Amino acid sequence: MSGADSDWLLEILLDIVSNTGREQPLTVFCGGFAVSGTAIREEEYFERLGGNLFQELAVDSARLREDRQHRYVQIRAELDQSTLADDRRKALLDELQEMRRRFIVMRDVAIVGAGEQAFRAPVWRGRLSEVSGWIVGSIDDDGVTWDATAPGQTPNG
Repeated sequence: MSGADSDWLLEILLDIVSNTGREQPLTVFCGGFAVSGTAIREEEYFERLGGNLFQELAVDSARLREDRQHRYVQIRAELDQSTLADDRRKALLDELQEMRRRFIVMRDVAIVGAGEQAFRAPVWRGRLSEVSGWIVGSIDDDGVTWDATAPGQTPNG
């Protein structure tokens, strides 16, 4: 799932998480496994890994996101120009393609399908190109999948 084949809706959801800091319970399916947790900003992922190197990566990821957002606005404005040459338009569209999200990061992860019990991890990072499907919501301690965004919804109904 890369480039034109990737799930644009999942990318948008993850961009919202990254740009606003609003976390999202999410379960993705990768290579026969269900990976369930909470989608988070990239800098939170690095902060949770700990250590000086990862702290620096947390700061860098926030700065890179801001730079990418600024460049995205510039590209969109330039693409809106009616006098834009075809080769320049193609170069800008290629640049937008290169800016697309390639990874998903989550916290409090349960990986299901690797044995009788879920494998738990504090954080997880995976390639979006490996995601074959996804649902909004995560697996709770009882193994029940639920939509955390539904009004009045609880894990048991």
